[in-house]
Amino acid sequence: MKVKNNYKVWFYFISLVLIWGSSFILIKNGLKGYTVWQAATIRLVSAFLVMFFFAIRHIRKIPSEKVPVILLVSLLSMVFPSYLFSIAQSQISSALAGILNALVPMFTSVLGLLFFRKSINKLQWLGLAIGFISASFLILINTGSTFSLNEYALLIIVATICYGLNFNIVKTYLSDVNSLHVTTIAVSFSGIFGFLFLFFSGYEPYIKVSEQQVFPLLSLITLGVLGTALAQFMQNQLIQKSSAVFASSLTYLIPVVAVLWGVLDGEKLVFWHYLGMLGILIGVLILNKFGNSKNDLAYDKKTKVLNV
Repeated sequence: MKVKNNYKVWFYFISLVLIWGSSFILIKNGLKGYTVWQAATIRLVSAFLVMFFFAIRHIRKIPSEKVPVILLVSLLSMVFPSYLFSIAQSQISSALAGILNALVPMFTSVLGLLFFRKSINKLQWLGLAIGFISASFLILINTGSTFSLNEYALLIIVATICYGLNFNIVKTYLSDVNSLHVTTIAVSFSGIFGFLFLFFSGYEPYIKVSEQQVFPLLSLITLGVLGTALAQFMQNQLIQKSSAVFASSLTYLIPVVAVLWGVLDGEKLVFWHYLGMLGILIGVLILNKFGNSKNDLAYDKKTKVLNV
């Protein structure tokens, strides 16, 4: 199918770029009214409320031996990253978070090499080197253009490692399971994890809504409903109706949207931040461009997994 004249494909593509690119500013807005723990939980529970009824129907179609794997997928793809991003963005800008998130395809490839018997060619190693060196600019240089280790940026790195490990697990162990079923069940599990964590952790388990908290609450609900639930459906549709190369190009535009939101919100970025973003995107481009299609972890047609 030709992408050029397919308006539905372009609708899904543009929508996903805007939704996922806006995720980081929505987290920032949510943190203006709630603690990091509450914000992450509201995000997870909002997605849970959308997907739960679908999950009830879909879980019957999942082989029992696959359920623990989906539980792990839920933790790695949603629960851990949600809390890590919330904690990190309490101290770093949404733009920086969006830029670092573009490292996901790189960690997917590295973890595939280390633990899942995947291979990386010489040009891909070059892409990885460019990407990780560029990421070091973002972690070690602050808004004053001076060297200073940003520990909170490292939390984003941990989140991208979680994403990378998740994609390898999905590709290796869930390739024979319907991707929509995996998504609805994993999202539902994540909401349950969020409920349990907030209730038993002692971190202000009761969510209050004052007049000042309405906008932060709406931001987090939007993030959960659009960024997690609806976006998964759109991603499936995009992949089914377009090519792998076209779908994977989402990776390059999401951090651009994140940076635009950050600049509009008054966040300060210096030359090294822009250079770091450019380097990461070049690294991802090399990684995807020169990858072996039979061993391509940036995108998998069968499992409908896109590393963004």
